[in-house]
Parts: sequence; structure tokens; C-alpha cells
Amino acid sequence: MNLSPLLIAGKVSGIVMTSNNVTKRVLLEEASRNIPSSWRTRSRRRSPRQSDSSSRSHSEKLAALGRLAAGVAHEIGTR
Repeated sequence: MNLSPLLIAGKVSGIVMTSNNVTKRVLLEEASRNIPSSWRTRSRRRSPRQSDSSSRSHSEKLAALGRLAAGVAHEIGTR
């Protein structure tokens, strides 16, 4: 969780809080410690379909972040 002051005209007007659920990442990291090193590969090539899917997912996340930022800017502008 991250907390940051919301500064408007040099004054703290509020707090911006962001959080991430890292439960799945932690569970995967713990599980990966139990995998024998002989099973691990150095690199895996992605198929074009996987690359497109990953790229599209990243684009969707950036678009959602842009909408959030626009909403916050609008709220700040209307006060």
C-alpha cells in the first residue's frame, strides 16, 4: 500500500492511496522455490498469440489508469 499527499497550490489537500493485492504473486514465488532447478528453463519464447494477448492486456491496464487519472483530475478541478 502506498500513501502520498495530494498537493494543490502547495497545500496538502488530501491523501492518495494505492494498493495492490500481491497474494497470487507471493504464492507463485513460494511454489517456484520448490521446483527442481533441472525443470526450470532459462527463457521461454512466446507465441505471437501470447505476445498479442500480453500487449493487449498491458494496453487495457494503461487505458484504465488513464481513465482513473482523468477522473481524479476532474474531481480536483471541480473543487
